[in-house]
Amino acid sequence: MIETIIDVQKKLLEAAKICDLDKIEEALTASGEELDTIINIQDKNGRTPLHLAVMSNMIDINKKCNAIERLTSVPTCRTNIKDNEGYTPLYSSVVRREGIEVVIALTLTRDFDPNQTDEEKRTVLHQAASQGNITLIHLFAHKKCDIKAEDRDGNTPLQIANANDNFDAMKVLLEHYYSRNVMDEVIEIMAVSPGYFD
Repeated sequence: MIETIIDVQKKLLEAAKICDLDKIEEALTASGEELDTIINIQDKNGRTPLHLAVMSNMIDINKKCNAIERLTSVPTCRTNIKDNEGYTPLYSSVVRREGIEVVIALTLTRDFDPNQTDEEKRTVLHQAASQGNITLIHLFAHKKCDIKAEDRDGNTPLQIANANDNFDAMKVLLEHYYSRNVMDEVIEIMAVSPGYFD
């Protein structure tokens, strides 16, 4: 029995949800000449197979990373597609506080864009700053995230870190991005934060 494209699409989406590498491979192989279309298929929530692998409840981080690596090895896999919430797979991984291994796997893709934004114009650096995630801030700093990117409300990652009392995150952001010329402005922002200099 020959599988239809719709069957293969369903199979790939289901395999990605559980990070089943064998079933992912089977679906990719079955897609034949339609591979370019199938790899970026979106479900009713706008999620691609890559979104689903990232969001999988898979506890085995190696299995999840292997699924992500296999999906992104397809040359036409687009890693910056946004789902219905406005999240790319990378942004979803940061919001969901996935392991650093997952985030690194996504930053190694050929079309990785560290400055993609969600519907609120927040970058992954805004999200990492709000969480106070020092490791991700360092990673995104090395990947050339824009420190001065403003969200819809005009807030930079530094201002987001400040608003969430993530002073270690502020320190890391300052270490990576700010020159002496901007330091006075930064000290001013910190000075108006209640209790910071107590």
